[in-house]
Amino acid sequence: MPGRIPGLMKENTKMKTQFNVTTKKGSTQLTTWAINQDRAYPDIEAGCSLRWRNGGGLFADFNGPAKGIGRRYTCNLMRNDGAAMQGNRYDLAGYEGSPGTIEYRGRDLGEMEIRIDANGYADIRLRGFDRATDGERAWINAEIVPHLEQAIETNREALHAEAVEAMRTSMLGRLQDARQQLDKMEAEALAAIAAESRRK
Repeated sequence: MPGRIPGLMKENTKMKTQFNVTTKKGSTQLTTWAINQDRAYPDIEAGCSLRWRNGGGLFADFNGPAKGIGRRYTCNLMRNDGAAMQGNRYDLAGYEGSPGTIEYRGRDLGEMEIRIDANGYADIRLRGFDRATDGERAWINAEIVPHLEQAIETNREALHAEAVEAMRTSMLGRLQDARQQLDKMEAEALAAIAAESRRK
């Protein structure tokens, strides 16, 4: 079973956009993209004390106060056959034959992921994990990235709210798990002390 993709979970992928791309003269193709604001994935580190780690700017640290999660966005080309979302790579055009890929100059671009940072730089990955060629990058920057940037700007508040809610849900789940472990440890400690107090 393919692994889940951060940001493509069923419960927090609400933002999608559709637009046509011109792949060759006189030929257009409707594409569907899922867009998510990148977020932190904090977990709990247990050492001499419990603390959050992997906060990604969410918490203050030795470098200074919390800076927030920033404005980075991940855009994935989605399959176009209307299949129900599974929350894994089967949702992506180009994975295991999932339909909806783009053909550019006779070459299938396969799975496409475009990560856009706060400065507008687009990190483009094709065919799963390959970097785009210079020609592919120039075409994608002209034909696709402006549509994604417009969708991000139009939905910036909603994308941020989705990221915040996903972090809240994740951290509350981790805290609940930690409380259950602490409750178990407390019961074990009380039982061990009780048993020891009965020893002569």
